[in-house]
Amino acid sequence: MENGRGKIRPTLMEKPVRKPRVSVIGLSKGRDAQMIEKEFGEKLELNVESSDCRSARLQKVAKISDVIVLMTKWISHNSQETLKEYLSEGVTLRYVHGGISSLRQELAAL
Repeated sequence: MENGRGKIRPTLMEKPVRKPRVSVIGLSKGRDAQMIEKEFGEKLELNVESSDCRSARLQKVAKISDVIVLMTKWISHNSQETLKEYLSEGVTLRYVHGGISSLRQELAAL
């Protein structure tokens, strides 16, 4: 909206939109993780944890994430139970039963 002097006045203070924090558990931090981060990095704030992630790290991930994606072929049942135990309210837990293609589909749907 112009103020009569050719300058635009802000009508509402807009907050910057925060990207969803998505943690992928069970993906190795190699080439596949780099491809996923490159492909979805502009849309999502990605955190990749390997399948041998320690319990204390899983607890932190459960608290800082908006969405947690579990690569079920590569993560133990014990790790899954640890995550469920420490999930913060509002955190979505999603399961990917396939490989990289299935992960891509899941991330694209977010």
